[in-house]
Amino acid sequence: MLGRFYKNCMDADQIETLGLSPLSTLLELINSYKNGTVTLEAALSALHSVGVRSLFNIYTDIDTYNPSHIFLTVDQGGMTLPSKDYYYADMYAPVR
Repeated sequence: MLGRFYKNCMDADQIETLGLSPLSTLLELINSYKNGTVTLEAALSALHSVGVRSLFNIYTDIDTYNPSHIFLTVDQGGMTLPSKDYYYADMYAPVR
């Protein structure tokens, strides 16, 4: 399974051929939210259902003091840019 995943990620010709079409459903969902036809709750639920962690992350973890207990964790999502340079460097102004 890992080998197939790696091979698919490295197939540059197939990636170029497909373009953004694999993401079209998610992009339509985001656009629908921007247009007001989908609620924030519905958009977040749909994104979380396919593994896109937006605004917050929800996952379970094992208690380090008592491994027989599992607890729910809610954490902030990855809504930030990857490096502080994106906030300050002029070359990244179009990305902001």
